[in-house]
Amino acid sequence: MRDSDLVRQRVAVLAPAALAWAGAATAVVLAAQDRGAVANQLAVLTVVAAYVSGAVVIMLTRPGDRIGELMLAGGTAWGLGECALALAVHGQVVVPGSVPGADWLGVLGSALRGFGWLVLVVAVPLCFPDGRSAWVTRSWPLPALWVAIGLFCTGAVLAPSPLDARLDATDSPTGLADPWTWVADVLALAGLGLSAVLLVVAVAGLVHRWRTADDLERHHLRLYAWACASPLVLLPVVALPWAAPWMFALVSVPVPIVVAVAVFQLRAREGRERLVRAREEERRRLRRDLHDGLGPTLAALTLRVDTLRNRREEAGLDLDAELLGLRAGIQGAVGDVRRVVEGLRPPALDELGVTGALEQLAVGLALDEGLSVDVRAQDLPAFPAAVEVALYRVAQEALTNVVKHACASRAQVDVSVSGDEVRLAITDNGAGGAASRAGGLGMSTMRERAEEVGGWLRVSTRPDQGTTVVMALPLGVNR
Repeated sequence: MRDSDLVRQRVAVLAPAALAWAGAATAVVLAAQDRGAVANQLAVLTVVAAYVSGAVVIMLTRPGDRIGELMLAGGTAWGLGECALALAVHGQVVVPGSVPGADWLGVLGSALRGFGWLVLVVAVPLCFPDGRSAWVTRSWPLPALWVAIGLFCTGAVLAPSPLDARLDATDSPTGLADPWTWVADVLALAGLGLSAVLLVVAVAGLVHRWRTADDLERHHLRLYAWACASPLVLLPVVALPWAAPWMFALVSVPVPIVVAVAVFQLRAREGRERLVRAREEERRRLRRDLHDGLGPTLAALTLRVDTLRNRREEAGLDLDAELLGLRAGIQGAVGDVRRVVEGLRPPALDELGVTGALEQLAVGLALDEGLSVDVRAQDLPAFPAAVEVALYRVAQEALTNVVKHACASRAQVDVSVSGDEVRLAITDNGAGGAASRAGGLGMSTMRERAEEVGGWLRVSTRPDQGTTVVMALPLGVNR
């Protein structure tokens, strides 16, 4: 991923988060100015900030995580909804006419807030803790939830007044007139009813996960159950006139904290499991090479030595020919040893260093495949051994993909150090459109090599504009 792509990715996370924080904070300021329920808005600000902050941390470290995306979407919608409703109250109730479009803001705010609530209350538990449905073969709950949200938001838009107790006396510019107001009620109630059914499905899914979970997952589910207990108890009464918003908001604060902690711990365990699997695969490969290759070769050489020793008095024995055959066998064994050693760590790294090893790799590709590779990796400091191997192997795999799939004539390898991390970037002028292929291991192997040492890898590609592979590794890896 190019630096510009990385910046866009971060902006896509931080921009909605900033809007959520600003929206909830604006609602607090307006409540204080209008002498409204400041406690309500402070509680809302606290829970919105908790959800959005957790989502930001998750998505910046694990881009594409579904739990993080849902938390960010729900928190942002809730924060913006509170802001719109606060502006509507100020412009229609406190100082009528002071906020242009206040009536429209009331409609928008009630729909956004409802959207945020339903996403956080229903969608997150449907996917907790790993971002997938509890039943692999049943993918309908989330699509059904989007239908429920659509029904509720449509009902909120068509309601005769915004769905907020502070705006009961105001007319909605999009509301249905008599005798059609019942349509809005039916739509909103249908959305809430379907959401309630899906909430039951989510709870059943959590119970199902508990039955098949290990100790860590059960710990997360136990904490999540305790955190959700109070919001679930209060959920049926939130819409009642006497129920203050701060009640639901305040008791919801532990939920995003538990969710964020659970996501991080699960991802950390997945990383350790990948590391263990990679290590065991390497051990199995090494055992196979030694047992099936080097072992039989050495056993055969031993037998030839014994045979030669037994025949030493035999007339007509061609000792030179026998010794030459034995020598050839020993050379073959030495070659097997070299292949095993090279599989553990490329010898070019020890002989030439990172820059020299990459340049040697580029020269080999130019001679064998006709690919022109420009290596820019000058004045590099000494790296930890694990970082050196990861850099070399990822560059090797990426350039192999360029040769096999990109139809490129040129590629460029850049290695640079910035702060406490080293960054590798491989770009080509090929056909683009790089993606993981069925049965292919290249992309996943590169990504796993980066994550094994605490780094990350991104791939950006566009048709006919080439592909860029960027990897960043921390220099704090144990040497």
